[in-house]
Amino acid sequence: MNRRKFLGTAGQAVAALAAARYGFAQSAPRPPANVRIYRDPADRRLITETDMYYLGSFNCPMDNGWENAGFAVAFNPVGNGGAGSLFVQGRHVNGGVQVAEIAIPTPKSSSYITASVMRPMTNLATGSCPTGSTAAEGLCVLNTPNGWKLHWTLRDYYAQVSNPRFGHGYCDLDFTNKRGAWRLEGLGYNMEAGYLFEIPAAWASVHCGGRRLGTGLSSDNGSATTNWGAAMYAIAPWLESIVPPPDQSALPYTKLLEYPYEESGVVNSTSTVGGFSGYKYPGADRIFGVAWLEDGTGRQGILCVGREGSGGVRYKDPTACETGGQATDPYHFKWWFIDSADIEAVLAGTRPALSVGPYREYTPGAEWPASTADSCARMQTGVTFDRTNRKVYILNNRAAGTQAMVHVYRVG
Repeated sequence: MNRRKFLGTAGQAVAALAAARYGFAQSAPRPPANVRIYRDPADRRLITETDMYYLGSFNCPMDNGWENAGFAVAFNPVGNGGAGSLFVQGRHVNGGVQVAEIAIPTPKSSSYITASVMRPMTNLATGSCPTGSTAAEGLCVLNTPNGWKLHWTLRDYYAQVSNPRFGHGYCDLDFTNKRGAWRLEGLGYNMEAGYLFEIPAAWASVHCGGRRLGTGLSSDNGSATTNWGAAMYAIAPWLESIVPPPDQSALPYTKLLEYPYEESGVVNSTSTVGGFSGYKYPGADRIFGVAWLEDGTGRQGILCVGREGSGGVRYKDPTACETGGQATDPYHFKWWFIDSADIEAVLAGTRPALSVGPYREYTPGAEWPASTADSCARMQTGVTFDRTNRKVYILNNRAAGTQAMVHVYRVG
């Protein structure tokens, strides 16, 4: 059954299906219209949106490079004297990774506070980074054997597969000691160098050799060479024989999830095979950020944030949001939840990576009082997790015109 129609055209069959599969009573209440369920809701191993409590929101600054900013975000647990801070990527600049550090104000549901700048916009790009039409869309802070590092990605979104790009690097948390740029060994350029996320150290130690930096990409260009779903690869630059790796190094990786065009059964710009069956052209349906959530009691869920189109796929439609490319507007915000146990099965060789799909989908936004009414601006462009305080920070880069906003949740 097509995932997008599960609670639409087949909505009347939800109660009967649940009764047949999970033993629910026929009179069990249906899920809300903004939720799609693919796993037994009684499975308490898994975190869902019902475990995430909205705390409020705050604004990003609006001057000195902040206009149209907000394409990646990373929590810094040692920032602001140990209180924590956020690194936020600025507006796209060709060949540049513009990043600033901000303090985290008290989130509110109205009369939003604007975050103060602790470290101004700085270009972190170094080495053999791409210099053409580029997009910086990944940030992640990790404590490594070489100290705390801010990892970043930069990709050339018109890159040819035959022309490798080096889109990974890192620096110290004060933006010094910039190192890079690297790529993933043998992997097509449009498959990675997008979002970044932290993989829990204990899980990474058991399942992927200590590689606890996750990356992936579902690109808006090169649809035949990118992922049609929540791709995830694990890397660890600090484990290389030379640290930091030299410029133009090719890093080994562990494939966690992958959704290549050739295997996704794409028909009319929509995938028809695998766990993300129904995923439309990656520039329209788009996963922008990933965060591996834990609630401190053993429950987990990998949260993927982005947008989903509810219209048909059109190309160069002058009335669409993306007038020069593929569009499926009107859009809405979307969360996809992935079970790490499914990834464990992939690594054990008991199921193919392509087969893994979300156990739950959710359309957020109703709890965001400032949520834009502009369908084209419904993009959650980043997410990061404060593992100690179990807080989730979700970046909406066009919440109010050209001003970005951060929405804050607590897990558990």
